[in-house]
Amino acid sequence: MTFDYDLVIIGSSPAAIYAAKTAARWQARVALVQPESSQMNWLMPSSLYGRAAINLLDSRLGDTNWGEADWGVDWGDSKDNLRWSESANKTQHPDSSVDSSLDSSFHALSILERLNSIATGVERIREENSTAVLASAGIDVIASNGQFIPKPSLAFEVNNRLLRSRAYLLATGSHPAIPSNIPELTEPNSLLRTEIENFITRPLSSIPKSLIVIGADPRGIEFAQTFARQGSKVTLIVPTATLLPAEDPEAAQLILAQLEVEGIDIILDTTVTQIKSIDKKKWVQAGDRAIEADEILLAAGYQANIESLNLERVGVEYAELSEVRAIGHHLQVNRKMQTTNPRIYACGEVAGGYPFPHLAECEARIALKNALFLPIFKVDYSTIPWALFSKPQLARVGLTEPQARRRYGDIVVLRKYFKSVAAAAWRGETTGFCKIIARSNGKMVGVHIVGPEATELIHSFALSIENGIKVGAIASVPHIWATLSEINRQTAELWQREKLRPWQNFLEAFFNWRRG
Repeated sequence: MTFDYDLVIIGSSPAAIYAAKTAARWQARVALVQPESSQMNWLMPSSLYGRAAINLLDSRLGDTNWGEADWGVDWGDSKDNLRWSESANKTQHPDSSVDSSLDSSFHALSILERLNSIATGVERIREENSTAVLASAGIDVIASNGQFIPKPSLAFEVNNRLLRSRAYLLATGSHPAIPSNIPELTEPNSLLRTEIENFITRPLSSIPKSLIVIGADPRGIEFAQTFARQGSKVTLIVPTATLLPAEDPEAAQLILAQLEVEGIDIILDTTVTQIKSIDKKKWVQAGDRAIEADEILLAAGYQANIESLNLERVGVEYAELSEVRAIGHHLQVNRKMQTTNPRIYACGEVAGGYPFPHLAECEARIALKNALFLPIFKVDYSTIPWALFSKPQLARVGLTEPQARRRYGDIVVLRKYFKSVAAAAWRGETTGFCKIIARSNGKMVGVHIVGPEATELIHSFALSIENGIKVGAIASVPHIWATLSEINRQTAELWQREKLRPWQNFLEAFFNWRRG
């Protein structure tokens, strides 16, 4: 049987474009089908857009290293108008009687203008991934909706044209998942904001005095903390028994404690059953509690953009939902990134997990090797870092402590706190720790960092785990003083101290002998 293409990629996500360009560089014949309904947002993906907004908001309180000039926002005299000192006091003492609510003097337009400026400033990225550039690389770009057909042979139908390929890759991205148990959410609802990246761009004359965040999606947690720091009374409703159940319990507990210290009311193990508008007020029924708020943000997970692809007809099955991912269907895939139809691969949100481009691209790389060559490559999630951009930040790579104990039994846990790091002290950010989980031979199987710039510090550990570099090697590398990276060396040095302990008596006797 002859094929028109070596690979047909469906989607317009960053992973889809990455896969198409990579396959074309490998001299494969590639078609990239970009559904009309998908959002081509290479320039400002939601995570970047939301992150920029969070940093802009936090810069008002001097709570980030990015100052006003760095972000290009002129707050003028608005700091005084916005009760700068009162907002800071409210952040540190959430139970105080200080009124930290923000008035209409808040320069929301300045934030929007700066976000648009950021988008304009990276226009080159859009141009590098435009249809013309992709076509010049030998990629057939088709901007249209389509679906799989099983007969007479597997193909993808677009505009009455059949695309026959040896393999197919689904990289369609996702959209916010809507819980089916809340009747009010089955239709478009003005009471609810579901798209986190658009939360600030929608009409908001000021920071809301009260905000309810439904779900524990990472960006939802980030926004909950950010708005709490701006003076909003924030309630976070989580359906699981713990916050961040997939993370190391020690790290998750510290994030939970930090959010509670900042005045966020966290309701665990509770499901929202109703959302109503009563007397122009928004109400949420969560368990036996009725909670009022100015704004409601849904951050309950993601639904893969795969509804209209006719996947059931070609033998592609959905994965079962779990406690960690209770809503938002995704496809069942193996470690080769194959769906239950071995010729159809999936990556990113389509395959489950958080919508992080770096994770999707890693999965796409494995899928490409298997689809274009031999299906022998497997994804190794133990070397892929993950992060939560809270304050303090949380970053990890590899196994959690409970996972490591179940898998290996005898492990060594090394822990060092940021309060011992000079750079953290002068930054005034000493909350957090670095935790290395290693086997008895020094091989690292997991690292968890909670603290300032944890998202930057984690990469050296990810590289070490991927290349089998043992924990002692980290300690032997001089780290620049005074930088936050000292936490990496200090934690690794604990390994050397542990290994030196059995030699204490011998060394004492040796030096006694040398002194005569």
